[in-house]
Amino acid sequence: QAAVKRLLKDLADIEQDKTNFCPARPLPDNIFIWHANLVGIEGTPYEGGIFHIEIEFPCDYPSHSPSVSIFTPIPHPHVVGNQICLNILSDYEQYFVGRNYQDGWSPAYTVSTILLQLQVFIMDISAEDLSSDQLSKLLRKIPSAIEQSKTFVCGACDHSFLHPWPALNESMLSQHNGYSSEDIFDNYDPFAVLCGGTMDETAKYKSRQNSPPVARPEGEFLTFEEDMYSTSAPNNNRLPYIVSTACSLPKIYLSQLEDSNSPVEEGNGTIQELTTEQRRKRALRVFICLHSKRNFLEDVLGYGISITTNRRTNAITKISNSLEYLSYTAFYSEGGRRCLTTEEFDFWLPLYINEEHGSRASMVVEDSISVMTTGKTGQFEPLMVLEVFPKLMNTMLLEVLSERIHASDKALCGYLCFHRWMLYFAEQYPVVLETVNTIVNNFVRDERDRHKSVVPSLGEFLPLLSLSDKTWDDVMHAYLSENLDRNVFWVLRKCPKFIKNREVLNESQIQQFFDLVALGKRLAIFHVYFLKNIGREEGLTLNEIAEQYDETFGLSSQYKSESLRKFCQTISSINTWSEFFDCVGFPQQTNEKLSVMILNAIEKSLKKSYHQTDDVKPKRCWKFRKQGTCIYGSKCKFLHIPK
Repeated sequence: QAAVKRLLKDLADIEQDKTNFCPARPLPDNIFIWHANLVGIEGTPYEGGIFHIEIEFPCDYPSHSPSVSIFTPIPHPHVVGNQICLNILSDYEQYFVGRNYQDGWSPAYTVSTILLQLQVFIMDISAEDLSSDQLSKLLRKIPSAIEQSKTFVCGACDHSFLHPWPALNESMLSQHNGYSSEDIFDNYDPFAVLCGGTMDETAKYKSRQNSPPVARPEGEFLTFEEDMYSTSAPNNNRLPYIVSTACSLPKIYLSQLEDSNSPVEEGNGTIQELTTEQRRKRALRVFICLHSKRNFLEDVLGYGISITTNRRTNAITKISNSLEYLSYTAFYSEGGRRCLTTEEFDFWLPLYINEEHGSRASMVVEDSISVMTTGKTGQFEPLMVLEVFPKLMNTMLLEVLSERIHASDKALCGYLCFHRWMLYFAEQYPVVLETVNTIVNNFVRDERDRHKSVVPSLGEFLPLLSLSDKTWDDVMHAYLSENLDRNVFWVLRKCPKFIKNREVLNESQIQQFFDLVALGKRLAIFHVYFLKNIGREEGLTLNEIAEQYDETFGLSSQYKSESLRKFCQTISSINTWSEFFDCVGFPQQTNEKLSVMILNAIEKSLKKSYHQTDDVKPKRCWKFRKQGTCIYGSKCKFLHIPK
């Protein structure tokens, strides 16, 4: 049973954790019932108490959250009877769902992270939550609760104050006996634990206890403690406290989690390459299913996939991935449909990590692509590859460059994985490579084959160059010309008066044009760097590039991966035409030449019907409008607009 396997993995993690702050174990005869002890931390009103709780996990854990029952009273503003009013627990799940809270339970949580949340949550009382009378009344109840915890004996596990079960670890025992003056939770917050790190914020944490509420700007990252002290006084309309954990963080922070692939730098600043064994160990640590916690040797790992389609044509316009690793079994057999952000996805696509994992993944990848494009299995056609992977690569890159996600190793690993699949299919199906070369060759040779009706997205065209026989230098002039023509639409959309009565553009107007389309320019900059340094490195065949990926578990060499990551982080600082031309290898242009180029692009955009003016409207092909087809196809000089 999947839930049993996952709970056993969580138990193994707890037993290996030498800093275990909240001891917990399943009952000997039931893996789904755990008992745990919340220890009263020194310096809090609960100091000296050991509060015994029971955690009951559902049979479909971790798809759904556990329930918690308190066996020894804990006076707390968010404890109701023997239950805790917390948004990551099932006990009050309907309350939070009914009020449309966006955070809550995530299958990425483990027993360890649940225990951390409970310990920190229970062991602190924020003065802002209560009036002075309420706080005074609650504090008077705590000594009695501590005494009750000392006399309590659990009938299910024989826990007692003198003989706690589960047993406390050494750090807890020393504190329990009064020998420790350190508050171990000053060094932890949920975000740090999810990242595998700690945060030493003792002074900052303590000083907040009497601070006024902290305002929370939209999208801003706050630690658990910051969110705790930002809550306002409770009322009858909402619960006073909601745990702010990684599931409620903006996506940009999620993309940094598990970012543990960073190479080691030697003293002179050079990158120290990992050995084969070090790479394997790193891969085993990094490539783990968020739902089942199985690694890439135990199951086929992949991504949860979301697809956006055109409402009118039903054509796929955008394909995005969850950034979190999800196993085949978790998706198809265990109901894994949510990522760390709690966003749901409907599709799944395997990763190509190395040759061994790729061999297993190749048995399911074609059906995955078939389902994504047709909604059915068994419908795979090789050219579907060119519909899926360029869109995935373009979507991910746009999110990185627009800073919606962080340019982390996790994000770039996904990008390289998609490229690895393109290399795989180019080898398996010659028609893929033939089609790519035809598209690229036609693009360079004939301006009509650059038209948007032939190449709908330049962002999806650029990844094709990683398979093409032609280099960036071969394509550069044709690409930049077409890109400039298409830029006109976006400039006029954002600034409709840009071309009113202009025969020449001044320096300010030329810069304004660049600013309005800077993201697209940075997209080209990334691809030029990627093609020349990783994706189509000079002197290497496609098979040799694929072998490099496999040897490094999908991340290319340490030096190349780190260089790519750092380059991504600097692209946002490229803000001028001069910098852009330097990055893509195009000759520098004077303002006079740039003015002519832009004004020519405006004219060409109008002729191509990329934009319209008030006085000149493109002519429609009435045959296409009436019959839905035209014998001239993309070569027709009139605009194809359906009814």
